[in-house]
Amino acid sequence: MVDKKIMKEKVYCKNPVLMNLLDRREDGSYFEFLIVLENVPGAIAKVSSTISSFNANIWSGFHATIDELGGAWAFFLEAPPSVSVDSLVKKIEALKEVKELRFRKLDKTEYFDVFFFPLCIGGNRVIILTHEAFQDIKQHLIELLGTGGESILFNEGLKVGNTILRNIPATLKINNEKLNFLKDFLRATGWGIIEYQELNPLRKTGEIYMCNHIEIGPKYSKRCHFIRGILTSFLRAIFDDEGLSLVETECIGAGASKCVFKLV
Repeated sequence: MVDKKIMKEKVYCKNPVLMNLLDRREDGSYFEFLIVLENVPGAIAKVSSTISSFNANIWSGFHATIDELGGAWAFFLEAPPSVSVDSLVKKIEALKEVKELRFRKLDKTEYFDVFFFPLCIGGNRVIILTHEAFQDIKQHLIELLGTGGESILFNEGLKVGNTILRNIPATLKINNEKLNFLKDFLRATGWGIIEYQELNPLRKTGEIYMCNHIEIGPKYSKRCHFIRGILTSFLRAIFDDEGLSLVETECIGAGASKCVFKLV
């Protein structure tokens, strides 16, 4: 019986980020499909219904608008031995909503999608760097260069913040709208969860609270130089004031419940 209250106690679920078959069944046959669809109601439902009629199973996937393709649906398909995938493909291609279809059988060594490269967010190429790797980089910078390493982290944070700022949609004109977009962007891309507290750039008052962010770690975590750089770049750009700065007054690494960055 399905537990319909499974999300009741959850605020967020972990984002798997990439299509993968790391938990695939050993006896299954797996394919990746890339289907370009017309942007009309029911297009995905018709493809899904066709797949179901063949007793095949959609394992995981995503649907997105991609510049060079338009509306694209990519997914992994698990098919039992009795399924003729070629027949299934012909049936899907016959649907009027389907503009193009590619598919490929994945062998035992292929666990990730085969149709997309590189990984991009908002037109910017990105890579997946583990939390542990970031912590190691921070640790080595500070151990080798001391305060110089801290300055490098802060300045690199400024650069990352400026890159993120380029993703703000042109339709967002009001400062609060831009700040809310950036807050949402940081959460969605895994940087951390932030809250703004009465920011007043004219008086240079207010704070930013942050938790669950990338710079929290077991060592050299009593000051979050990289995150402070990202947040500083946001405030300077949004309020058009290069003189704005932040100081970290509380840090999770020093035992606080959240990191607090105060506007100065």
